[in-house]
Amino acid sequence: MKHNRKLVSLFLLVLSLFALSLAAAAADNVVFLATGGTGDGSSPDAPIGRLTAAMDALDLSRDDATVVLVGEFKQTTFFAYTEEFSGTVTITAVYDGVDYRTQGAKYTVSGQRFMCAGAYVFRDLDFHLLDNYFFVIANHYPVTIDTGVTITSDGAKFDGNSFASAFAICGGYQAGQAMTSDGAKPQASGSDPVEITVRSGEGITIAAYSRGFANSDFSGAATVTVEGDAKIGTLYIAPVNGVSAGNTDTTLNLGGNAHIERLVCSDKPISMQRFVLNWTGGTLGAFDRKPEDKSAEGFALHYSAAVGKTISFGVVGSSFDTLNKKGGFAPTRTYAGQFADVASHWSLEYVKTAYEYDLANGTSASAFSPEGTFTVAQALTAAANIHTAYNGTKVRAAAAGEAWYTPYVAYCIENGIIKDGQFTDYNKNITRGEMAIVFANILPESEYKAIRTYTLSDMDDTLPSAAAVKKLAEAGIVGGAGGKYNPQNDIKRGEACVIFTRIAVAAMRDAKAN
Repeated sequence: MKHNRKLVSLFLLVLSLFALSLAAAAADNVVFLATGGTGDGSSPDAPIGRLTAAMDALDLSRDDATVVLVGEFKQTTFFAYTEEFSGTVTITAVYDGVDYRTQGAKYTVSGQRFMCAGAYVFRDLDFHLLDNYFFVIANHYPVTIDTGVTITSDGAKFDGNSFASAFAICGGYQAGQAMTSDGAKPQASGSDPVEITVRSGEGITIAAYSRGFANSDFSGAATVTVEGDAKIGTLYIAPVNGVSAGNTDTTLNLGGNAHIERLVCSDKPISMQRFVLNWTGGTLGAFDRKPEDKSAEGFALHYSAAVGKTISFGVVGSSFDTLNKKGGFAPTRTYAGQFADVASHWSLEYVKTAYEYDLANGTSASAFSPEGTFTVAQALTAAANIHTAYNGTKVRAAAAGEAWYTPYVAYCIENGIIKDGQFTDYNKNITRGEMAIVFANILPESEYKAIRTYTLSDMDDTLPSAAAVKKLAEAGIVGGAGGKYNPQNDIKRGEACVIFTRIAVAAMRDAKAN
C-alpha cells in the first residue's frame, strides 16, 4: 500500500513538473534566428535559419512574440508572411540581458521588400543595407522602429530622401503588390487606420498612406509619430505616386530630439481631408506645400512654446492654415472604440479623450478597466507627460537597471511637481487626495483659474489635500458624488481620466456650481 502511495506521489510530481514546463514554454514566446542556423530556434545555441520558420514557431496571437537575432540574418529575397495575425512581433538583437550585436548579430538586406500581415516592432537592431533601399510595406498594420535601431548602407545613392534611396516605410498598400498567398492585390480605397512610430534610425523615408495608385480614396486616420533621436529624410503625409488623396486624414507627432528634413504632401499636387502637425520637440527643416495642395479641413499646426522659438518655426509655420499655441496639448491618435468595457461606462468621453491625447492607455488591446485602480507611478507618469507637453520639455530614458518609472519620478521632483520623499512606494495605489495634490501643481496658476464655487462637505482645512482639492474643484477639474470628495479612497482609472482631460482640454471643465 505504501509502495502504491509512493508511485502515486511520484506520478503527481511528474505531472506537476510537466505542467510547469508547458507553462514556461507558453511564457517564452521567443525564437532565436541567424542565417545558416539549423536548429529549432528554441535557444541561442540552436538558432533557426529562416524568418518565415521563426514566425511559424511563435504564437502570433500574443503581443510578446519575439524574434531574436543571435548572428547575422540575411534577407536576400522579398519577405512576406502572408497569414494575417492579431498579435505583435518584435524583431531585436537584445534579449534577456544579452546584446547579441556584440557577437555579430545584424539584419543585412539588399534592395528588398518586407510586407506586413500584422504589427511589427524593430528594436535594438542594426540594419545594414547592401543596396540603396529597404522597403517596409505596412498594409495598414502598426509598424514601430523603436529605440536602439541603426541603419547603414553601402548604396552609392542612399540618402534617406526617396523610396529608391532610403529605409522606406509605407503605412498603407503598395499598388500591385500581392498581399496574400493566393495573390490577392490591394484595393485603392479603404477605411483602415495607419500607425507608424519611429524613435531611432536615420536615412528613413515615410509615406503615411499608399504608394503607386493612380487614384485612391483612403479614409482611415493615419497617425505618424517621430520622436527619440530618429532622423527622417522625407515624410509624405498623403498617398504617393497618385493624383488624388481622397479623404485621407493625417496626424503627425514630432517630438524628442527627432529631425525631419522635409515634410511633403505628396510627389504631385493633392487634395486631402485634414492634416495636423503636433510639434512639441525636435526639428523640422521644411514643409514643402505646393499652392495646389488642398485640405478640406485645413492644415493645422499645434506647437509648444519651445518649438515656437526655433529657427525654422517661422518658415515652416507659414505653410499652415492654422497655428495653435495651446501649451502643446493636442490629440495625437484616434480612439476607435477598442475598449469594450467603457462603451456604456459613465467615463467613456473622458477615457476617449485621455487616450486620444496620449494621457492614458488601456490595460489590454481591448479593455481599459475604468473601475480599476491607478498606481503612484502611473499617476506621476501622466503628470510628467502633461508637463512636458505644456512646456516642450522631455523625460530622459530609463537607465539600465532602473525601474521604468524612475525617470518620471525624477522629472516630477526636478520640476517641483512633487517633493523628494513625498511618496515612498510608487507601486501602491494613489488616493483621490494624493492625486489632487499632484495635479494641482503641474501647470502655472493661470491655468487653474476658478470658474465656479464648489463645496465638498468632507474636505476641511486640516486635511493635507484640502487646498489642492479646492483649487481643482473651483477650476472645474474635479467634483464629488453627493457633495463629497472622499480623499482617502483609491482613485479609479475612469476618475483619473476626468482629471487628465479637464486639465489638458479646458473646454471639458465643469462650470456648474453645487
